Amino acid sequence: MSGGFFFGIDPLSSGCILVPVPHLYRIFSKIAAAPELFDGVECFTLISGGERMHLVGSRIVIRDFTLADAPAYFNYASDARVYQPAGMQPMRHIGDAEAAITRFMLERSDFAITLNGRLIGNIGAYQPTPDPDDPESLTRELGYALAPDYWGQGFMAEALELLCDFLWLAGVTEIWAAVYPDNQRSINLLTTHCFVYQYQVPIPMGLRRGDQVVEAYYRRLPVA
Repeated sequence: MSGGFFFGIDPLSSGCILVPVPHLYRIFSKIAAAPELFDGVECFTLISGGERMHLVGSRIVIRDFTLADAPAYFNYASDARVYQPAGMQPMRHIGDAEAAITRFMLERSDFAITLNGRLIGNIGAYQPTPDPDDPESLTRELGYALAPDYWGQGFMAEALELLCDFLWLAGVTEIWAAVYPDNQRSINLLTTHCFVYQYQVPIPMGLRRGDQVVEAYYRRLPVA
């Protein structure tokens, strides 16, 4: 699959969906992030093999999660200002945070953003297909969230550049990010950092949060 559009059925609503073919991989990757909704679908692979993640910026560090991060993660992931625009599953109990972090540690696709050793956010890069013969295996889709106390200070911009630089060095050919069309803060972050709008697609019913029904996709290419 390399071009055109795919006409198919939303597996939960049984409604029809029309999406660009390359985007199918991104839908499958999101399905893999919600295994309780779609049993038996697995699309994640490791971003950095068995190596420890440790990216150092001028102020922040991106590293692997540990269970000691659970209280700080719960504090911002249970905040509607964070989970609603990010399309995250809200945290209701500290156990939810511990379960999410355990999954992050196993899949090694989501990483902690820390400031002076304290967790302030998270950022991840997801491989849409593990097939090494498929060019889409060399692309990644980003996801990120930041505690509100640290908004507007350039921390996520720093994290974004650190991770993008890491991905280019790892041989990634395209970096994507999906946002809700009304999430202007995230759109500004992306467009300021060389991401270009590509298209909007409907969100499969089982992955919708609140009243959001479409996502806008942005793409960044390496500098020639």
